[in-house]
Amino acid sequence: MPTDAEIAQHYDLESYYTQGNSSHMPDVKPTLADRILTKLAWTFDDPPAPLPDTIAEKCPNKGRLLDIGCGKGALMADAKARGFEVAGVEPDPAARQAAAKDGMIASNGTAEHLPPEITGETFDVVTTTHVLEHCISPRKALENARKCLRRDGTLYCEVPNCGALYFQRNVQIAEMLDVPRHLHFFTKDSLQMLCDAVGLKITDWRYHGYTRHYKAAWRAWENSIHQRIKARGETPEGPNRSFARSLKLILDTAKAAPDKKFDCIGFFATPA
Repeated sequence: MPTDAEIAQHYDLESYYTQGNSSHMPDVKPTLADRILTKLAWTFDDPPAPLPDTIAEKCPNKGRLLDIGCGKGALMADAKARGFEVAGVEPDPAARQAAAKDGMIASNGTAEHLPPEITGETFDVVTTTHVLEHCISPRKALENARKCLRRDGTLYCEVPNCGALYFQRNVQIAEMLDVPRHLHFFTKDSLQMLCDAVGLKITDWRYHGYTRHYKAAWRAWENSIHQRIKARGETPEGPNRSFARSLKLILDTAKAAPDKKFDCIGFFATPA
């Protein structure tokens, strides 16, 4: 595992999605084959309702919401618009500044090291989306999130789904692998075991992320990763994203179980 200082260096990028400006996807014009793949994938996709709507539905009494790893505060703003009192935690100063411009105030801290103004506070809802995979200790991060929950509170946690066939086939070139920023990788079973270990009871699962795998820009970006690995004199784990391989992935996942189909997995949980 990297040190805290080494981790900070890996986020010293010109743009990153926590700041709302991730621009690494190439600007490519879709071919007829690209459009066919995207349309076919869209036919078999089953996206859930927007997360803020689902949270509001599951927590009709609203109350206080804490977003750990809140980035530029988009989820906080959506939750506030739905009647929640919101607070956030975010280690990236540029992201905190972007959040503040929209009136969303986030404290400096991480899931593993919550800031003093949050420690000891309790919330009706705690969210941590695409944070756990960045943590040196996911267990400590979830333990901290649980401590922030009221007795009848609800946690929502979401991570990349390493159990998806998309990940297992594309391996090293998968866009959401993102090493060395992503340090841990999860499946449905490993998330269940982690929750059992920290005293959380999973009440529902949520999956999304399918059609985007087949869009021209996404495939072009992953193929550029493949090419750069080869340029270093190494053999990439996993083949490039050809039309034939992408079509086979659609056919193999169209009717697959959600934990094998979608690239993101989330769960709602309550204190056990």
